[in-house]
Amino acid sequence: MTENAFTDAKKTEAQGLAALIPYANEQGVQIVVTEGQEYLQKVYGDFIALFRNRRVESVEAKIEQTKTGNAFLESWSHRKRRRRGWMDTCRADKLWLYFLDANELFVMGMGELRNWAFEQGNIERFREVPQRKRSQTNDTWGWLVGLDILAAELESFRGPITPAVGENPPCQNKGNDVN
Repeated sequence: MTENAFTDAKKTEAQGLAALIPYANEQGVQIVVTEGQEYLQKVYGDFIALFRNRRVESVEAKIEQTKTGNAFLESWSHRKRRRRGWMDTCRADKLWLYFLDANELFVMGMGELRNWAFEQGNIERFREVPQRKRSQTNDTWGWLVGLDILAAELESFRGPITPAVGENPPCQNKGNDVN
């Protein structure tokens, strides 16, 4: 990834986490970010979520500037070098997709998503495309899957959830939380 693309991606991630962490805290969920812990981040995702009931889940967070109606499910991190993407390498419990422009969060079980995609063969219904949003040196590829399709076909799918924005705002989604 070029330096500008890396800086842009880090900025987007920071903006998303600035909304998601307070929202999760308001729901009684503490977030422990795995940044700087290479193994934890690669295998278990971007953060660990600690729930009030002492349940612990690992979460892969994908934060995008713009909602397109699709999820980009990464097949290759660097195709030319045969480095598999997070759909294959990440063993997080949950996937959180957050779109900054819409202030919308979608949550689903990663195990169910992988089973739906690979074991049931559903991923073959979608086209595999190169990532073109940012100019980068990695040859990143993934499948574009409609959020509406994931909502209809994954039992664990939740969303859209609208995290409250601002200093200690009231939660807008008591019935549709991250649990």
